[in-house]
Amino acid sequence: MTIRFVLDSSVLIAFERNQPRDIYTSLWDRVERLLHSGDAVLPQEAVTELEHGTDTLATWVKTTGAVVATDAAVVAVVAQISQRHPGWVSGTQNAADPFIIATAKVLDATVVTNEKSRNATIDGNMKIPQVAAEFGVRCLLTNDFFRMLGWRF
Repeated sequence: MTIRFVLDSSVLIAFERNQPRDIYTSLWDRVERLLHSGDAVLPQEAVTELEHGTDTLATWVKTTGAVVATDAAVVAVVAQISQRHPGWVSGTQNAADPFIIATAKVLDATVVTNEKSRNATIDGNMKIPQVAAEFGVRCLLTNDFFRMLGWRF
């Protein structure tokens, strides 16, 4: 199994809000197959973020087997991110983001996110693509992810 993608929880949250399962069944079926196949994962911290919501996303993700535990290699990269950007995580704001990037770095995978890069210089205003680029981690926006996979709806 080769893990190719690490999903930001914002992707699934946006799907739940904007493409409900009862209407966009082909989207959800494809995402579920991708997660079950092991081609895409979410770090445990992203699932914890989903658990703060009022929907059933965290429970659903756990049934796919796509949740990866945090290991020492990921913790080491998170420590590097925290050292470079000590103000990026504040409470629950951005709490999963360093783990998403670190997991992708360790697995040599691509992050899929809804966040767009910006030229922020204040840690609290940075987005995943900006920090990921510093660590050589590739990011894709959702539509580019769909294009890469050849998905049409």
